Amino acid sequence: MNKKMQIQLYFFLFSILSFLRADTFYVPGDFTSIQTAINAASNTDSILVWPGLYEETLDFDGKEIVV
Repeated sequence: MNKKMQIQLYFFLFSILSFLRADTFYVPGDFTSIQTAINAASNTDSILVWPGLYEETLDFDGKEIVV
């Protein structure tokens, strides 16, 4: 295996492993507001929001998360 293939393989494995450690937060449940869940979340985490009216201004602060 050449050097370029090794680097690509390491990058691929790192991407998968970082995705596998993603957490899921629930609003309401773990948090009472969407913004507090966003503040606690790290990149690749997910936030599940139950149906309801949430009157908030959201700031993702550049995080790569799924809401």
